[in-house]
Amino acid sequence: MEADVVSVVAAALDVIVRSKARVRETGRLLSETRYRVATSRRQLNPAFALAGASEDSLGEHRPVRAGGAILAKLVESNGDHIILGGGTKVYLQPTLRCDFSPGTPLQIVYTESDGKRIAVRIERSKLTW
Repeated sequence: MEADVVSVVAAALDVIVRSKARVRETGRLLSETRYRVATSRRQLNPAFALAGASEDSLGEHRPVRAGGAILAKLVESNGDHIILGGGTKVYLQPTLRCDFSPGTPLQIVYTESDGKRIAVRIERSKLTW
């Protein structure tokens, strides 16, 4: 009978040890998943930093910071850039298109790189002027 008690206790202790190891592993995986989700959000939405996201340490990747916003009417749309009223030229990221027709009032959020304005987001403006 004493041997049965010893084997039950040994089995229970073994289960506890394995459970603790699994809890630690699950915690590690959860931490990695949270990091990956935060990184993916910033990579998929370059304006995420503008929307009030926190800046955790993300290694080499940093969210794109907005350099400014422009409200203007579209004059011309080319493949890699657009021209706005007043002759303002804004370059487009390879993944961004401007399908609006000339004369459409736009709101453009941009960043600056090497002295060029690069659009992060283009929307039809709800303001009219």
